Amino acid sequence: MPALFTAIVWGSTFVASKNVLSAGVSPILLMTVRFSLAYIILLMLNRQRMRFEFNTTELKLFLVGTCGGSVYFLVEYMALQHTSAVNVGLISATVPIISTAIDSFLRHKRLKLIFVVGSVVAFVGVALLVTNGKFSFQIFPFGDALAILSSMLWAIYSVVLSRVGSDIAESVVERRMLLYSLITIMPVTVYMFDIDEVKMLFSSVDVWLCAAYLGIVASAFCLWLWNVSINKIGIVRTNNFLYMLPVVSLIVSAIFTSSEVTMLTVISTVLIFVGIVMADC
Repeated sequence: MPALFTAIVWGSTFVASKNVLSAGVSPILLMTVRFSLAYIILLMLNRQRMRFEFNTTELKLFLVGTCGGSVYFLVEYMALQHTSAVNVGLISATVPIISTAIDSFLRHKRLKLIFVVGSVVAFVGVALLVTNGKFSFQIFPFGDALAILSSMLWAIYSVVLSRVGSDIAESVVERRMLLYSLITIMPVTVYMFDIDEVKMLFSSVDVWLCAAYLGIVASAFCLWLWNVSINKIGIVRTNNFLYMLPVVSLIVSAIFTSSEVTMLTVISTVLIFVGIVMADC
């Protein structure tokens, strides 16, 4: 299933991103390289053209590119600088619930009880996982507000994407999305440009391979799969797979950084899987 594969890849990007950032590359440069690589790959694979037109479809594509790309990542990185990773992880876990609530409101649909219960079960699993069972939740007003905003942005991206005309190929939609992401992030990239960071990016094969993985696999290929999944099974069922991200991230960390996998980790994973299955019914 496209959404499951994408969730697995995106869950591993935390480790890849950390490797690049630890080498001295800023989040802004990493984001620019990631979007640029993805755009070039898509341009090579699909040369189908789409004219720029001042209409609602173009506005939707702009919102998709900013809410799911440049602005989303900028806000999330800023949130991580002003609040704890635990807070960001917990708040990000509300994305499936927020996007489903917005979509249901716009479509005038009631949420099924089993979906609500499943979402709560999955959220509890994520909460146990990111807090390690220690619910000492400290509030950082500015940072937490940014984390909430980033979750809202991704929810808006999902809802708007589901309303882009099905007559436009997913790869073309993604290419336009990446183009708008690059256009809107470029002023920040130019302002913060540092040649030393570029040298750091090419400082080792590992760093460059991680950046290439983020751009080609996680962005070019997986964003396309995510768009396909939203069009095929809807934003509700697709976004439920976001609950898998912390699980995959923990497993990958355990493999590559020798992080400990505890019984609490197993219980949390089971709760997340059960919650996803229930919410998908």
